[in-house]
Amino acid sequence: MDRIRILFVDDEAIVREGLKKCIDWEVNGFEVVGAAENGEKALAYLGQLSVNIVVTDIKMPVMDGLELIRNSRESGYDSKFLILSGYDDFQYAQRALRYGADDYILKPIKEEELLDALIRIRDLHFPKQQTTLQLHPQKYSGTVKTIISCVEMNLDQPELSLKQIADEVLFMSGNYLSKLFLKETGYKFSTFLTIKRMEKAAQLLRENCDVTVYEVAERTGFGNNPQYFSTVFKKYFGKSPSELREKSI
Repeated sequence: MDRIRILFVDDEAIVREGLKKCIDWEVNGFEVVGAAENGEKALAYLGQLSVNIVVTDIKMPVMDGLELIRNSRESGYDSKFLILSGYDDFQYAQRALRYGADDYILKPIKEEELLDALIRIRDLHFPKQQTTLQLHPQKYSGTVKTIISCVEMNLDQPELSLKQIADEVLFMSGNYLSKLFLKETGYKFSTFLTIKRMEKAAQLLRENCDVTVYEVAERTGFGNNPQYFSTVFKKYFGKSPSELREKSI
């Protein structure tokens, strides 16, 4: 999987350094390619580097975030923008969205909110770059490893959920586990579960020519609803279960 390339733009050095270090970007499928102190320097970066997402403050000297978005569009750059906005800058954030920014988050920045916003942009604009799981279990906490193990052992259970694991296995807050799982793996639990089920379904279809779609649906947690399974499968792979099997033969 190619990593999503990020550029951070903020006039405060401590913020730029904090953004670069607050999350294990590589593990989460991202790569920080640079940091700039204002829009003018960021625009120079965009002319030299391939940048997928620009995370930029609104108010900066020389060239602010709004001017950066406008100038980047006029220059033909197709980077996506995530705006960092203080409460007092809400009108600026709204203008940024009208200029073509994808999202904004309020300062002070929370790690899980930043990562969640970047994942939303990634999933919307770069879906081909996250069709297979990229896991790094050696870097995960024991709690996250337990969640992954529960999923792998119970993929056939329709009721499998993070809440169930939280209540029946880990006896911890589901909200806390959701944030922890996202922070460490770079995936929302629901997205992770869907990918695991789709990978398992594809494996079953490719390795066993006698297995029916109904059986695959049951063995991947869709119960007795093969129609819904087929809908999810086609949305994920771009082809029906039978089409994938025929291509594999």
